[in-house]
Amino acid sequence: MLVVDARKPWQIDLGFFLGVAVVGLAIWLAVSAVSGKREVWESDYFYYVGFPCMALVSGVAGFLRPNRPWLWGIATVALQPLALYWGHNPFHGGIGAIGLFFFAAYSVALAFCAVGGAALRDRN
Repeated sequence: MLVVDARKPWQIDLGFFLGVAVVGLAIWLAVSAVSGKREVWESDYFYYVGFPCMALVSGVAGFLRPNRPWLWGIATVALQPLALYWGHNPFHGGIGAIGLFFFAAYSVALAFCAVGGAALRDRN
């Protein structure tokens, strides 16, 4: 049984990272299901609903855990390449360089949202 001790912040950060990553994956899968597209950035739903939800998750995560807030923007996107890879036919290849570029770009944008959330907490 895994016991999280409040005196070990790395355990809390790891659990928080995994939680934020699962929420980001859930957003990806929800947009994929609604739009019918495996690559959700091809859908308008991603830009009008999915990405703003991920930005909100990153900002809230940065507000809740302001130490290294950029990490929560990366966490939001961390599991999404796996969903894209598993959704493709293995004979047609996996994620290409363009897909990895999109994930990196979204990670950077979401890291800014998380830093903004941390700045809001520091402001109070």
